[in-house]
Amino acid sequence: MPGTRRTTLIVCCCAALLMAPAAYAQHDHDHDHAHDKVAEKPQDPAAALSPKLRALLNEEMRLIDGGMGDLASAISIGDWSSVAKTAHKIEQSFIIKQKLTEKDAAELHDKLPAGFLEMDHAFHRTSGKLAHAATAHDAELVNFYVHRMLDLCVNCHAKYAPNRFPGLVAPAAEPHRH
Repeated sequence: MPGTRRTTLIVCCCAALLMAPAAYAQHDHDHDHAHDKVAEKPQDPAAALSPKLRALLNEEMRLIDGGMGDLASAISIGDWSSVAKTAHKIEQSFIIKQKLTEKDAAELHDKLPAGFLEMDHAFHRTSGKLAHAATAHDAELVNFYVHRMLDLCVNCHAKYAPNRFPGLVAPAAEPHRH
C-alpha cells in the first residue's frame, strides 16, 4: 500500500499544478458573468517602479518560479527536507529583502497596490506554513499549501500582470440575452 499512496500523492500534486490556472480562469469568468460587471483593464503595477526595483522584482519572480518547480519535484518523491528548505527560501524572499534599502521599501509600499502587497504577504506566509508541514512529513497538508501558493500566483498574475500572462485572462463573455 505505501506505493499506492505515493502514486496518489504524485498524481494529485501534478494534477493540482496543471489544473489550477484553468480552474481559476473559469471561476473568475463565472464570477464576473454572474455579476455582469464591466471589467477594468488592470495595469502592470511594476511599471510604476524604478528600473532597479523592477529588476529586483523580476529576479525574485524568476527565483520563485524555479522554487515552485523544485517544490513539485521534491513533493512528488517525498523529499521533505528539500520541500522545507525551498519553502523557507520562498518565505524569506530569495533576494529582494536582502537588497532593499529603506528608500526602496518605501517605494514598493507607495507604488504597489495594497491588493498586490496583501497577495504577496499571503504567498510568503503560506510558504512558511508549507515549510512546517514538510518538516512534519504531512503530505496532505503539504499538497494543500503548495496548491494554495499556486492559486495565489495565478490570482496575482491574472489581476496584476494580465499582459504578461494572457492565458490567465478569461475571454470576454458575450452579453447575456434572452
